[in-house]
Amino acid sequence: MDFTDIVKKFNSNILNDIIENNGKIKGLVLPESSRYSRKILENVNNYIREIGGKGAVWIKKAESGFKSSLKIKPEKLKNFYKENEINKNDIVFLIGDTSSQSLFLTGKLREYLGKELIDKDKLEFLWIVDFPLFSYNEDEKRLDSNHHPFTSPKLEDIEKLDSEPLNVKSIAYDLVLNGVEIGGGSRRINDIKLQRKVFKLLELTDEEIDEKFGFFLNALKFGAPPHLGIAFGLDRIIMLLLGEESIREVIAFPKTTSSLCLLTGSPSKVPEKQLSELGVKFIEQE
Repeated sequence: MDFTDIVKKFNSNILNDIIENNGKIKGLVLPESSRYSRKILENVNNYIREIGGKGAVWIKKAESGFKSSLKIKPEKLKNFYKENEINKNDIVFLIGDTSSQSLFLTGKLREYLGKELIDKDKLEFLWIVDFPLFSYNEDEKRLDSNHHPFTSPKLEDIEKLDSEPLNVKSIAYDLVLNGVEIGGGSRRINDIKLQRKVFKLLELTDEEIDEKFGFFLNALKFGAPPHLGIAFGLDRIIMLLLGEESIREVIAFPKTTSSLCLLTGSPSKVPEKQLSELGVKFIEQE
């Protein structure tokens, strides 16, 4: 849930600072969890820090009233539960960050807390559709392609490209099995005018478009039918079918954590002659 506007009532400097810097406060309501110990709550906080977050704020009901990991008056916490129709035996975790990062962290927290609930004997499939065509790059203050710049927008959303591009959805899809992506694909743009418009929205100049994609646009002049596809990760599928935790267990020659192939010893040293032919030179940093 998005609690960004709701938590303003807490008057917390920490949460307000995140909001004032265009951040979002996302929340995860964990049912029937008020029995969770302080140690478990600290483990959650540490986990969020380990994956790149600033930590997780928790709110729960205790014997003496409502408590939080932030200094917030119990009466405000009580009203928060009542106004949002949250069961008093539920714990609420709040995560504040940029819009995209807060979603990512809350999603990872959901997976972390839900591990014990997964029945490994079941195969649960799920199609993920209606991905946004673009995302906003906070660092460069421009649009980015969510998938790649050749992904087709939904035909009914094309008219929104000029006025509200961030609300345009794409014809893209992922297939998920037991929480693991096992396949993905999209429909490609097959109209030259539409492809140029997408490039322009990504702030590519005419020179950059012609230099990087001129050959592709030239091919589109001759016409292309609507086309789409999907790619499957067979190793991932086998991993899930066998109930393994890591894809390394189903690959014949897996790499080590440092990307070393124990079978071939690669990557190995490159002879100076080959480096010279490629115009590559290594410079040691002092």
